[in-house]
Amino acid sequence: MRMRIVALTLGSLLLGTGAAAAQTEKIQKQIEQKLDQMRKDQASLEELLAQALKNNPDNVSTLLLLANAYVDENKNLMKAVEYGQKAVKLSAVKDDANPDQKLTAGMAKSTLGWAYLKQDKAALAAPELKDAVGLLSDNAPLLEEAYYRAGFAYAKLGKKADAQDVLQKCIAMNGPFLKYAKDLLNEVNAIGKRKR
Repeated sequence: MRMRIVALTLGSLLLGTGAAAAQTEKIQKQIEQKLDQMRKDQASLEELLAQALKNNPDNVSTLLLLANAYVDENKNLMKAVEYGQKAVKLSAVKDDANPDQKLTAGMAKSTLGWAYLKQDKAALAAPELKDAVGLLSDNAPLLEEAYYRAGFAYAKLGKKADAQDVLQKCIAMNGPFLKYAKDLLNEVNAIGKRKR
């Protein structure tokens, strides 16, 4: 998803300048070449991470990087869930956990929740994302992402009030998920208002 957002943003910035038709076509070709390179880089990254995981199968960072790569590309979601579950298990925290341990556990839960959502398993995603929100309170960018993901899960489950709550918190953070959270909140707010 991040790769598509970058490409769309890049394309709209470049193509929105009013360039002549030939220039626009040239820019479009450059964007397509860049996207191809990004896809190749993604595949190389996944191969490297898989090899690193073979060498150290309990490395939480590698598990999370590989799970996120699979989720972002919307492929091999079963492996993404498997790696996410293992990362959650390995990073489980106790009450006396330090901030770094909470951050790692929160990232693991957020990744696992997102992988579940990509599999249309919102009932499994919601508790993971709720936990992630609690664990990521000291990291604004990751917290914002967890709020958005939790809002998505709650919306899928029809939990309108919960979705509104976390999406409003996400919007209040005024970060990169602002537009997506506003759009999703508008959809959530429209539930029940549509004519049948």
